[in-house]
Amino acid sequence: MSKELIRKLDDPELDNIKISSKEHFELVYLRHKYFRKSTNPTKERLAEFEEMICNISDKIYIRNFQIFKTLGMEMDDLRNVGRIHTVSFISMSGIKENPDLFEELRIQHKAKYGNDSEPGDRDVFLKEHYNLSRFLNQRLQEVARFSKNKNENIRGSRNYRRFYIGDPTQNPEDIDLVRGHKDFGYEKITESQYKQIAKENKCKGQIKFSNKDGQTVRAVYIQGSFLTSQDIDESNIDPRRTSFYRSPEESLMLKEAIFEKNRGKKKTSMYSKKK
Repeated sequence: MSKELIRKLDDPELDNIKISSKEHFELVYLRHKYFRKSTNPTKERLAEFEEMICNISDKIYIRNFQIFKTLGMEMDDLRNVGRIHTVSFISMSGIKENPDLFEELRIQHKAKYGNDSEPGDRDVFLKEHYNLSRFLNQRLQEVARFSKNKNENIRGSRNYRRFYIGDPTQNPEDIDLVRGHKDFGYEKITESQYKQIAKENKCKGQIKFSNKDGQTVRAVYIQGSFLTSQDIDESNIDPRRTSFYRSPEESLMLKEAIFEKNRGKKKTSMYSKKK
């Protein structure tokens, strides 16, 4: 397939720099260069994969429901993202569109079924659907991962993980354990300690289990909360502190205060030099 980018961007400079999901979220999760190299398939060709597109995108959407909801993305939105990636796949990896890939399939088929055999339509169908399922799973899970990172900026606070070991008779809620683990007879451990204990007890991947000594071991995952007006009140990100919201008197007083502060710094600096 030609490396020429068929679809152009409004800002051609983006092709000359490495972009990130923070500044160019949609371009990154769409793998824009794959898509922009691709030619449009016919509606009939794209429809061959519709059932798989919906099944995979719906599965990943349900698995990451809260992440996508926070972003404002609905199930149909992720299906459309899946369709865009499928357009890229057809152009890059479609057996009907790429004679070299058909020849690879032909060689594999003869090696398995004899030199007189030839791959039929069903063989092509199965091979393409197998390859697309792997491709779509990777690409759409990327969308979920990038969305999760973006949600931290939307909420204004990060997710975090904590690990504990302690009294098996106590079963506090996650948030209560984080706020006062000592009250429930637990102590904090590091993530590496948690993984080592899980490995020793053959409980890898579990967020709660008992170790050989009968203690309860827990992993707590807390999602960052949305910032409220109380969180930003009087902080540097409080919009009410900008000049747009200040009265002329407040702006003048602030300017005078900054001037006096800077003048004080200059006097201290001069005094220090004289000493």
